[in-house]
Amino acid sequence: MAYYALLNAQNLVTEVFSGKDPGQDGVADWAAYYAKVRGQRCLQTSYTGSIRKNFASVGFSYDAARDAFIAPRPEPAEYYTLNEQTCQWVMTPAGMLAITTDAIKAHFDMIANQREYDSLLTIDTYKGSNVPKWAAEHAAFFTWRDQCWLIAYQIEADVAAGLRPVPTPDQVISELPVLVWPS
Repeated sequence: MAYYALLNAQNLVTEVFSGKDPGQDGVADWAAYYAKVRGQRCLQTSYTGSIRKNFASVGFSYDAARDAFIAPRPEPAEYYTLNEQTCQWVMTPAGMLAITTDAIKAHFDMIANQREYDSLLTIDTYKGSNVPKWAAEHAAFFTWRDQCWLIAYQIEADVAAGLRPVPTPDQVISELPVLVWPS
Protein backbone atom coordinates (compact mmCIF):
# COMPACT_ATOMS: atom_id res chain seq x y z
CA MET A 1 0.00 0.00 0.00
CA ALA A 2 1.24 3.47 -0.88
CA TYR A 3 0.10 6.90 0.32
CA TYR A 4 -0.70 9.89 -1.83
CA ALA A 5 -1.34 13.59 -1.29
CA LEU A 6 -3.63 15.76 -3.38
CA LEU A 7 -2.49 19.35 -3.85
CA ASN A 8 -4.40 22.50 -4.76
CA ALA A 9 -3.09 25.21 -7.11
CA GLN A 10 -1.07 26.76 -4.24
CA ASN A 11 0.67 23.41 -3.57
CA LEU A 12 -1.18 22.93 -0.28
CA VAL A 13 -2.16 19.40 0.67
CA THR A 14 -5.95 19.03 0.63
CA GLU A 15 -6.20 15.27 1.19
CA VAL A 16 -3.99 12.28 2.00
CA PHE A 17 -5.16 8.77 1.18
CA SER A 18 -3.90 5.22 0.75
CA GLY A 19 -3.69 3.78 -2.72
CA LYS A 20 -1.91 1.23 -4.84
CA ASP A 21 1.84 0.76 -4.99
CA PRO A 22 3.60 2.03 -8.10
CA GLY A 23 3.68 -0.79 -10.65
CA GLN A 24 0.75 -2.62 -9.06
CA ASP A 25 -1.87 -3.89 -11.52
CA GLY A 26 0.38 -2.88 -14.41
CA VAL A 27 0.14 0.87 -13.68
CA ALA A 28 3.61 2.41 -13.37
CA ASP A 29 2.48 5.78 -12.01
CA TRP A 30 -0.55 5.67 -9.75
CA ALA A 31 0.02 9.30 -8.72
CA ALA A 32 -0.61 10.38 -12.34
CA TYR A 33 -3.70 8.17 -12.46
CA TYR A 34 -5.11 9.61 -9.21
CA ALA A 35 -4.34 13.15 -10.41
CA LYS A 36 -6.32 12.58 -13.59
CA VAL A 37 -9.27 10.96 -11.79
CA ARG A 38 -9.39 13.54 -8.96
CA GLY A 39 -8.52 16.62 -11.02
CA GLN A 40 -5.73 17.72 -8.69
CA ARG A 41 -1.98 17.33 -8.63
CA CYS A 42 -1.09 14.12 -6.81
CA LEU A 43 2.22 13.10 -5.24
CA GLN A 44 3.28 10.02 -3.37
CA THR A 45 4.24 10.42 0.29
CA SER A 46 5.76 8.07 2.87
CA TYR A 47 5.39 7.55 6.62
CA THR A 48 9.14 6.95 6.85
CA GLY A 49 10.06 10.24 5.19
CA SER A 50 11.88 8.33 2.46
CA ILE A 51 9.73 10.11 -0.13
CA ARG A 52 9.58 13.92 0.04
CA LYS A 53 11.20 14.09 3.48
CA ASN A 54 7.99 14.25 5.57
CA PHE A 55 4.70 12.39 5.49
CA ALA A 56 2.13 14.77 4.01
CA SER A 57 -0.80 15.98 6.08
CA VAL A 58 -3.69 18.24 5.20
CA GLY A 59 -2.45 21.84 5.39
CA PHE A 60 1.18 21.00 4.61
CA SER A 61 2.75 22.70 1.60
CA TYR A 62 4.75 21.01 -1.11
CA ASP A 63 8.05 22.70 -1.97
CA ALA A 64 9.13 21.57 -5.43
CA ALA A 65 12.67 22.98 -5.11
CA ARG A 66 13.24 20.85 -2.00
CA ASP A 67 10.94 18.03 -3.16
CA ALA A 68 9.48 18.05 0.33
CA PHE A 69 6.22 18.29 2.21
CA ILE A 70 6.53 20.99 4.87
CA ALA A 71 4.26 21.54 7.86
CA PRO A 72 2.83 25.01 8.44
CA ARG A 73 5.23 27.25 10.34
CA PRO A 74 4.44 27.18 14.07
CA GLU A 75 3.57 30.36 15.93
CA PRO A 76 5.08 32.67 16.87
CA ALA A 77 6.74 32.39 13.46
CA GLU A 78 9.84 34.38 14.40
CA TYR A 79 10.78 31.65 16.90
CA TYR A 80 11.17 28.98 14.20
CA THR A 81 13.48 28.31 11.28
CA LEU A 82 13.34 25.59 8.66
CA ASN A 83 15.94 22.84 8.89
CA GLU A 84 17.01 22.54 5.25
CA GLN A 85 17.97 18.87 5.56
CA THR A 86 14.82 17.59 7.23
CA CYS A 87 12.41 20.32 6.08
CA GLN A 88 11.04 20.46 9.62
CA TRP A 89 10.63 23.57 11.74
CA VAL A 90 13.06 23.93 14.63
CA MET A 91 12.94 26.46 17.40
CA THR A 92 15.65 29.11 17.35
CA PRO A 93 17.71 29.79 20.48
CA ALA A 94 15.97 33.19 20.73
CA GLY A 95 12.60 31.48 20.54
CA MET A 96 13.54 28.97 23.21
CA LEU A 97 14.80 31.82 25.41
CA ALA A 98 11.52 33.73 25.07
CA ILE A 99 9.40 30.66 25.77
CA THR A 100 11.63 29.66 28.69
CA THR A 101 11.42 33.17 30.15
CA ASP A 102 7.62 32.98 30.02
CA ALA A 103 7.73 29.52 31.63
CA ILE A 104 9.96 30.77 34.46
CA LYS A 105 7.59 33.68 35.12
CA ALA A 106 4.65 31.26 35.21
CA HIS A 107 6.66 29.07 37.61
CA PHE A 108 7.15 32.09 39.90
CA ASP A 109 3.42 32.72 39.90
CA MET A 110 2.70 29.06 40.66
CA ILE A 111 5.09 29.13 43.62
CA ALA A 112 3.49 32.35 44.89
CA ASN A 113 0.11 30.59 44.70
CA GLN A 114 1.37 28.02 47.21
CA ARG A 115 0.96 30.68 49.88
CA GLU A 116 -2.27 32.00 48.35
CA TYR A 117 -0.68 35.02 46.67
CA ASP A 118 -2.21 35.66 43.25
CA SER A 119 1.18 36.10 41.60
CA LEU A 120 4.70 37.39 41.93
CA LEU A 121 3.27 40.89 41.62
CA THR A 122 0.92 40.37 44.56
CA ILE A 123 3.64 39.06 46.86
CA ASP A 124 5.74 42.09 45.93
CA THR A 125 3.14 44.36 47.54
CA TYR A 126 4.10 42.87 50.93
CA LYS A 127 7.60 44.37 50.83
CA GLY A 128 8.09 46.18 54.14
CA SER A 129 4.83 44.80 55.55
CA ASN A 130 4.19 45.38 59.24
CA VAL A 131 3.05 41.76 59.50
CA PRO A 132 6.27 39.78 60.13
CA LYS A 133 4.99 36.62 58.38
CA TRP A 134 4.22 38.47 55.15
CA ALA A 135 7.44 40.49 55.21
CA ALA A 136 9.43 37.27 55.73
CA GLU A 137 7.61 35.51 52.88
CA HIS A 138 8.31 38.48 50.61
CA ALA A 139 12.02 38.44 51.49
CA ALA A 140 12.32 34.67 51.02
CA PHE A 141 10.45 34.74 47.72
CA PHE A 142 12.52 37.48 46.14
CA THR A 143 15.82 36.05 47.38
CA TRP A 144 14.79 32.77 45.75
CA ARG A 145 13.60 34.53 42.58
CA ASP A 146 16.98 36.24 42.20
CA GLN A 147 18.76 32.88 42.59
CA CYS A 148 16.51 31.43 39.88
CA TRP A 149 17.32 34.20 37.43
CA LEU A 150 21.06 33.86 38.11
CA ILE A 151 20.84 30.16 37.27
CA ALA A 152 18.73 30.85 34.17
CA TYR A 153 21.22 33.45 32.93
CA GLN A 154 24.09 31.01 33.51
CA ILE A 155 22.26 28.38 31.48
CA GLU A 156 21.77 30.94 28.71
CA ALA A 157 25.49 31.82 28.80
CA ASP A 158 26.44 28.13 28.68
CA VAL A 159 24.22 27.62 25.63
CA ALA A 160 25.71 30.68 23.91
CA ALA A 161 29.22 29.38 24.63
CA GLY A 162 28.35 25.98 23.18
CA LEU A 163 28.82 24.24 26.51
CA ARG A 164 25.37 22.67 26.46
CA PRO A 165 22.45 22.21 24.07
CA VAL A 166 19.42 24.48 24.20
CA PRO A 167 17.26 23.08 27.04
CA THR A 168 13.50 22.93 27.07
CA PRO A 169 11.63 25.18 29.51
CA ASP A 170 10.88 22.16 31.71
CA GLN A 171 14.58 21.26 31.83
CA VAL A 172 15.48 24.80 32.94
CA ILE A 173 12.79 24.82 35.62
CA SER A 174 14.03 21.47 36.92
CA GLU A 175 17.43 23.08 37.51
CA LEU A 176 16.02 25.93 39.58
CA PRO A 177 16.28 25.77 43.38
CA VAL A 178 13.31 24.92 45.54
CA LEU A 179 11.88 27.80 47.55
CA VAL A 180 11.93 27.13 51.28
CA TRP A 181 9.20 29.30 52.77
CA PRO A 182 9.82 30.71 56.24
CA SER A 183 7.92 28.99 59.06
